[in-house]
Amino acid sequence: MAPSPSPAPTKGHILLTFILKPLVVEPCLDVETKLRANDAILRFSAVKSKCEHELPAKVYQKIITVMEFMQQHLFYIPLWVYVDRNEKQDINLAELLGGMIWEELPEIIIKNCLVFSVPEHCCQLKLYEEVIKATDTFEEKLKKMQFLRSHSMDLLKYARNVNVHVASKKCQDVLVTARNLMTSEIHNTVKITADSKISIPMLPSRGTVSKLKVPMTSNLVPSDMVNLESGKQLGSQSTCLPTCRISESVQNLMELIYRTLSEVAIASPECGVQLFYTVRNVVHMFCDVVPTYHKEPLQRLPQLTAIHHNNCMYIAHHLITLAPQFQSRLSTPLCDRVATFIDFVPRFRRLGTECYLAQMRQQRAKMLERCLTTTNLSHLEDPDKYSVAKKAVRQVILQLKRLSKVWQDVLPVHIYCKALGTLLNTPNTDIINKITMLEVIENKMERGFCVTNQRLDVVGMVAFLASNFH
Repeated sequence: MAPSPSPAPTKGHILLTFILKPLVVEPCLDVETKLRANDAILRFSAVKSKCEHELPAKVYQKIITVMEFMQQHLFYIPLWVYVDRNEKQDINLAELLGGMIWEELPEIIIKNCLVFSVPEHCCQLKLYEEVIKATDTFEEKLKKMQFLRSHSMDLLKYARNVNVHVASKKCQDVLVTARNLMTSEIHNTVKITADSKISIPMLPSRGTVSKLKVPMTSNLVPSDMVNLESGKQLGSQSTCLPTCRISESVQNLMELIYRTLSEVAIASPECGVQLFYTVRNVVHMFCDVVPTYHKEPLQRLPQLTAIHHNNCMYIAHHLITLAPQFQSRLSTPLCDRVATFIDFVPRFRRLGTECYLAQMRQQRAKMLERCLTTTNLSHLEDPDKYSVAKKAVRQVILQLKRLSKVWQDVLPVHIYCKALGTLLNTPNTDIINKITMLEVIENKMERGFCVTNQRLDVVGMVAFLASNFH
């Protein structure tokens, strides 16, 4: 069965497709009218334009030029049709054409023009008032020319809802930027100390855009020293994050979170709520994206595991005081203690700890595997058995030295010492257990002898292991 032919395009569709839409989409296309003695010309010309998208006021002016030309030179002839034999009805060609094109024209203007004029920040909303005014003027002119019905205000409704559009655009940009940071390389690190600072917008009043240096570690005490009931003093750095290294991308992510929350403080209530929960979505997305996207390198490389551990602890540290820093500046209902990030803190700590402990178990398993090459420590006077045992000890020492090199400048000092001490204890315990087994065997033997040369060699191995690891 042959397909049915598509319906022929209407005059309104031709006008929309070949004249109005190109004027909206192409910023380099301009239109002008030229009057002669017996005719009028509507001329399109190419102009140089550096803008990727045309300004709304300019687009409106182009469309008005076309509509005025049609109103003056095409629609001046009166037309009518018979309703019945005795009654005829006048036809308004402008209104008829407007009904054909207005269902699609607002959507074309919004998608190809207005959406690109929406400000990126809430502080730029005053500049958008000119767009609202131009949109209102545009619709009023179309109504006077009878192309547009009096109740049609599609463009003006979109323009007046700019707060929602700004928030939606900002939320989309924040999520895209956050995901790009989460999927970037982890090994590019920066050093975090108690004096590290981050630049965020200050919040004394709405609309402020100047910068203020705020401590990155979110100190909870106003003075340098805090007096305790016992008479002792607690230093101002007691609540600070210990010195360590974190990913540069995570630092940028936290700066993005602070900037977004700063915009929440100056945005309208509806936009503020939307932006705030976008920040919560960013925090939630980190827990899902980072462990999945970087799963293989986190399991394989001990240095990345340590950096990931620090990243999670760094974010958890900020989440504790993140909401209270902005709560007094937020609008209802966020200011009513609804805004919080505390519920994410256990999850982030668990995320960093589980990955770190899994790496510790993996390294411990490697050490035990090397120690198993020496099933027992008997008959070490045999050069071949002694060589195998010594080789296993040297492999363990080499593994510990490698871990020490990649962890020493990354992990906080107390975590680094505890990790290396725990791993060092693994081969020592294994060797000591084997020595104890030798002693038990010898106690069961007749006549107690002095310490054998075998045990002297084993004790020497333990001392060799301890002396070669610093």
